[in-house]
Amino acid sequence: MNETDITIMPVITIRNGKKTKSRLYYYQGNFFYPLEGLSRDWLQRVRFKIKQFKAANSAMITADRQHPDYKSVLQLFNEQMPESVV
Repeated sequence: MNETDITIMPVITIRNGKKTKSRLYYYQGNFFYPLEGLSRDWLQRVRFKIKQFKAANSAMITADRQHPDYKSVLQLFNEQMPESVV
């Protein structure tokens, strides 16, 4: 699995009336980006960039997701949450 993250594009979110810089990135078979504060326009851009990245890097994504150590975003989230919350 790829041990480094790959930045796909910068993302601007708006929270409490302030613009915040973030990014869309790929790491070990998963895509990460801010969910809160994304305008519809930015969300469409993010989805388009993910689609382009998947098309250009399908072999790497498949290899990462077939690796025995692969964990989905949901599995990663569940590992970070305390048992009382889940």
